[in-house]
Amino acid sequence: MNRNGLTSITIENFKGIGAPVTVPLRPLTLLFGANSAGKSTIVQALQYAWEVLENRNPDVDRTRIGGEVIDLGGFRSLVHKHDLERPIKITLEYQGRLMNDSIQFVASARKPQRTPCFCIVPASYASASHVSSSRVNPGRGTG
Repeated sequence: MNRNGLTSITIENFKGIGAPVTVPLRPLTLLFGANSAGKSTIVQALQYAWEVLENRNPDVDRTRIGGEVIDLGGFRSLVHKHDLERPIKITLEYQGRLMNDSIQFVASARKPQRTPCFCIVPASYASASHVSSSRVNPGRGTG
């Protein structure tokens, strides 16, 4: 079956997720689990990725898509354990008719003002160079 669109998201240092976690995505993806298992975190990571990539905003509180309904709280609230020394890393893998690839973006708080910033690189570049890749095995849970 030939699919187009996102095929997985890998999340690292985002909210309750510290170590990298990869979630495979299908045309219909169901998230279920106990309270505080990370279901909302996965959806919020997708919203955060959209805001960073579409609106160039790594310190997002109110999202453009969610308006007043969705408040992510800004970088300090999103980074794992509120530790501004940690970078948030999100890798989006996608499949298309012309190209299959992935992109990784890293959002971090720059010193001395701790202003959130980000960079976007093709994940193939990230894994082949000095930039670290956050790809892990599918099916690994948040613990």
